[in-house]
Amino acid sequence: MKRCTTENVREFLLKKYSSALASRSLAPEAVSDNFDLLAEGIIDSLGVLDMVGDVEREFSVQLDMEHIDAQELTMIGPFCRYVAQNAKELPA
Repeated sequence: MKRCTTENVREFLLKKYSSALASRSLAPEAVSDNFDLLAEGIIDSLGVLDMVGDVEREFSVQLDMEHIDAQELTMIGPFCRYVAQNAKELPA
């Protein structure tokens, strides 16, 4: 199981959305912390739920999304930091 760190979550998401980023001529290393996946068309509103679920499965964690600012939910940096700081590991 991967450790749920800000860097690992960011790496996972950038790999997951690499095709969509590439179609917009964006290299993963060029994606800034305030890059908004929803506003930039990388994900849609249902994609937000998929993103959260995929992160939970990848890192075997449970996320309580109630306390994240809705404006930061789809921004790569704030979301990755929130996950790393607030994820609860699932029992093995």
